[in-house]
Amino acid sequence: MTTELMTPGDVTSTLRWLESWRAGEDVERPRALIQTARSRIDLAPASPQAFAVAMDRLLDFAEAFGLKVPKRQQAVEIYREALRVLPEDLLMTAVERTIADWKWSRLPPPADIRAQVTDEMGHRILLDSRARLAVLQASRN
Repeated sequence: MTTELMTPGDVTSTLRWLESWRAGEDVERPRALIQTARSRIDLAPASPQAFAVAMDRLLDFAEAFGLKVPKRQQAVEIYREALRVLPEDLLMTAVERTIADWKWSRLPPPADIRAQVTDEMGHRILLDSRARLAVLQASRN
């Protein structure tokens, strides 16, 4: 079993065993601990730098196409509050998907951006919950 650290986005593919694992099934404590750590990495919110890159991308798009944009700093603060839990890779995916599909003459509200990755984020949260449950179960054995 490998114990090297992984980057966000790589983790979900390594947690396939959690998708089929059910409470009550045997699990090795070291494996469960590693998967829990990995799922925590995969859920880590975007860094301030990554958030700034995503916001620059979104606001540059808006300005290039003449979308109605409130004051840039005000918009960034609103987005920061609403999107603060998204990991870096999901934030960038959400922004890119929004840009690809946006049809209106206004800046997309944060909920529309977040909705682009609702399923992926929910899946990561589910895997994290299962990993933590596996650790608890392994601790009892």
